[in-house]
Amino acid sequence: MRILSLDIGDSKIGTAMSDPMQIIASPLGVILRREDGEAIRDIVELVEKHQVGTIVCGLPVTLSGTDSEQTTKVRKFVDNLKKIAPVPVVYWNEGLSTVTAQNMMKENGGKRRVGEPDDSVAAAVILQEYLLATMQHDTN
Repeated sequence: MRILSLDIGDSKIGTAMSDPMQIIASPLGVILRREDGEAIRDIVELVEKHQVGTIVCGLPVTLSGTDSEQTTKVRKFVDNLKKIAPVPVVYWNEGLSTVTAQNMMKENGGKRRVGEPDDSVAAAVILQEYLLATMQHDTN
């Protein structure tokens, strides 16, 4: 089974997918967040289309580990997603995933508009961190 990762923003949701062996995360695309119900339906469609077994949602906590206004917004969206999603939905501390994604794209010559990171790359960063952590946990 694959794992789907979400980087949930106010207007866009970056998505990334693992390979079936859950080793490598790849950017998938962006879901426009015009209306939450519609975005959730789009996510469920991805789950069914790609045979996803788990959804990992990036949780944007502050550097001190506390919740921010954005954390509260993400939790509200994920609570609604959990009611409809046919698979488990888990949080993963996204830390500095957007900054990491921006740096990766700069290093690889990726083009982006100033101030507009590739949300799907950020979702892939979140997912790759999750995959590495769960792989390490499984081997210990």
